Amino acid sequence: MGTVHMVGPADVRDKCVVCLMTAKQQQWEMYQDEIKATNEAGGDVVRWLAWPPGLDAQILDAMCMAVYSEAPHLGLVPLCWDHVAGVGQPKVQHVQVPVPPGLLRGKR
Repeated sequence: MGTVHMVGPADVRDKCVVCLMTAKQQQWEMYQDEIKATNEAGGDVVRWLAWPPGLDAQILDAMCMAVYSEAPHLGLVPLCWDHVAGVGQPKVQHVQVPVPPGLLRGKR
């Protein structure tokens, strides 16, 4: 099995961890053919996959430390405002549904 390395963005300091992980996933998906070919080549084949410059625009600056709701096991991580979750109880709208006659018995 060959070895694949992915070149990352030029500067990841002070960037949102979730934005970085999302961009890395997109990079991985973009290069599936090359990854598969390298893995199948075997031996000492080493391939470096370039960082697509267009992904830089999707990586936002981190503005605070918080727990990402979809990966709480990561603990506190630097996040952009888009990935900071809100807390509290969502407002629930109560809807009354009429009960068909005979479904509920009255008290005896």
